[in-house]
Amino acid sequence: PSGLREIGDEAFEDCGSLKSISIPSSVWRIGEAVLAGCVSLDSVVVDKDNAYYYSDDSNCIIERATGTLIAGCRMTRIPEGVTSIGKRAFQGQIFLRSVDFPESLLEICKDAFYGCTSLRTIDIPYAVSHISERAFFACPQLSHISVDIINPVYESRNDCNAVITKDDHTMIVGCSATVVPEYV
Repeated sequence: PSGLREIGDEAFEDCGSLKSISIPSSVWRIGEAVLAGCVSLDSVVVDKDNAYYYSDDSNCIIERATGTLIAGCRMTRIPEGVTSIGKRAFQGQIFLRSVDFPESLLEICKDAFYGCTSLRTIDIPYAVSHISERAFFACPQLSHISVDIINPVYESRNDCNAVITKDDHTMIVGCSATVVPEYV
């Protein structure tokens, strides 16, 4: 309802039949994993007059102050300007097959895509400088991983289908098609 001020952590988690959500302009706080596991969710709209969050027809909730996408769904189109995929933002979105990250993206937080069982491909842009642990945990269909060749922090050399840190050669994300390079 209009006048709603806060939506708490995990408020709609695993509401499998939820198809749409509209956030009124009065909401100033939205908790973590608010839409996790809402597998039927197709429409996420934030009132254009909300001072703290926006959606811009992208079917997600983005925090204005930080550029963090805090909640998404299978129909999300991540807009340019998003700098971070928040903690548990897409958790349990079992019908999400691919993600197009904007060039503005700098960070992918812990458990961001946890349990996205249909996710098949990820391409990490050049500006991403931090990928937290378990960002792509429990994604069994993931079979293609690449990192932009000019990324200064991560690499995916020789089409290894993994994310490897350049400084210490640690593999931080792998998949069913990963070929672990000898230098790891």
